[in-house]
Amino acid sequence: MSTTQSRLPLTLIVAASPTNGIGASGSLPWRLPREMAYFKHLTSHTNEGEGSSKNAVLMGRNTWESIPRRFRPLGGRVNVVISRSASAEELGIDPAQDTHLFPNPSAALAYLQTRQTTHAPTPLSRIFLIGGAQLYAQALQQQQQQRQQEEEGQEASWNLDRLLVTRILKPAYEQCDVFLPEFRTAEQQQQQQHASPPDESSLPKEGGAQQPLSQKEWTQASPDELEAFIGGQAVPGLDSIRGVQEEKGTKYEFQMWTRVRQ
Repeated sequence: MSTTQSRLPLTLIVAASPTNGIGASGSLPWRLPREMAYFKHLTSHTNEGEGSSKNAVLMGRNTWESIPRRFRPLGGRVNVVISRSASAEELGIDPAQDTHLFPNPSAALAYLQTRQTTHAPTPLSRIFLIGGAQLYAQALQQQQQQRQQEEEGQEASWNLDRLLVTRILKPAYEQCDVFLPEFRTAEQQQQQQHASPPDESSLPKEGGAQQPLSQKEWTQASPDELEAFIGGQAVPGLDSIRGVQEEKGTKYEFQMWTRVRQ
């Protein structure tokens, strides 16, 4: 039986509105250059030193196609794309650029597991799940089912142990039509609203909020822990990752959540 320690640790990274909105009409609802610089730094930086290892970014077809062509593949990272039907030729995926296509998450994770074990062609450091909504939901759902699967002797593909969330505080971005599943309890939601209150317009409308978890699955890490995860290095374009950030009329904060160990 596979154990949690033997499976690949995955980090989910996402920017989400107060109501967990992550997309609108097939694209990001916001354009935040400093937040994108943060994303690039986190997914590119390794603690092993420049050039000695690489991080991997794992994504679905829609996320891949939402990246402007001139930025595909995401540089300095192993790009892994999941699509049940599209071919590498259709998607412009070239293994020579360390970009790889797989038909399902299990095949993608098996490849990354092998690569992490063999360190070929380049040692693998961290693996980031960068979207889209379907993969996020699958990873979060399977994480909640993981204990039961292990008790029953089943192998769980995902080992999601960290969430990096850029929490949009204001404005509401009510045009969002794609959402991250709720991963907090009602108490955690209330604590967040008290610590960093959003606009009233940002609060969930009656009947429109996702149901919070009944049991705590994740706990918010401290700013010190987030800085340690980043490696203590400054993020280009940011004076600090602490506190509320603001650009282009949007307020947000960087959060890290770690899995509650039972």
